[in-house]
Amino acid sequence: MNIEKNRKIAQSKKATREKRESQVCRVFQCKIQRNKLTARQKEELKMLFVEGKRCYNAILNSGESSSIFDYDTKSKTVVHKDKDGNDIECEYAYLPQSLRQTIHAQIKNSIRVLAARKKKGLKVGSLKYISELRSLDFKQFGVTHKIPRMNRIKLQGIKGLLKVNGMDQFYGNPDYEIANVKLLNRPDGHYMAVTCWIDKDKVESKRKNNKVIGVDFGIETDFTTSE
Repeated sequence: MNIEKNRKIAQSKKATREKRESQVCRVFQCKIQRNKLTARQKEELKMLFVEGKRCYNAILNSGESSSIFDYDTKSKTVVHKDKDGNDIECEYAYLPQSLRQTIHAQIKNSIRVLAARKKKGLKVGSLKYISELRSLDFKQFGVTHKIPRMNRIKLQGIKGLLKVNGMDQFYGNPDYEIANVKLLNRPDGHYMAVTCWIDKDKVESKRKNNKVIGVDFGIETDFTTSE
């Protein structure tokens, strides 16, 4: 059963890679409207990053006793330090397994990159523990995240829909294929970097169809175009 499942996953990844070769990537930044969040949503957004930081540090710490690559993201508990430096074990109450898997994958990829650079003779350091997590990657559109309508998004781990400004940059455009969403934690609020893919031939077509339009700043009318 697992062999058949793994085969289908491998085929799907291969098909996606081949498709991406004929596409170009576009990333659009949107901001989550904080004043429209419920108290529960604010807490969930905060704790996703708190537990994400704990998960990241726990994965790095596992390298002291075993291989980081063997870390079990299915575990429902995580060990972290309290303010006095003592180890505390607690359950994941907010961070879903899909995000724990993504954090694990990012760390493994970073290790591979460092190893490749070291092999080339370059001086490299090591991954460090973090005091704050700045981003979370939602990988599977339709599973970890959904966009049911304009300026609304559903993220795994957060109850209800979040109101987001800036989706008019891509939403409703049939040429854009929505892929992953990166949730960003910044001092001035939470943002989303939405990755979309568009076929290369459609990009070229848009460029060829661009027309030059003259604009006149008038007195009776603000703007008058040549059309």
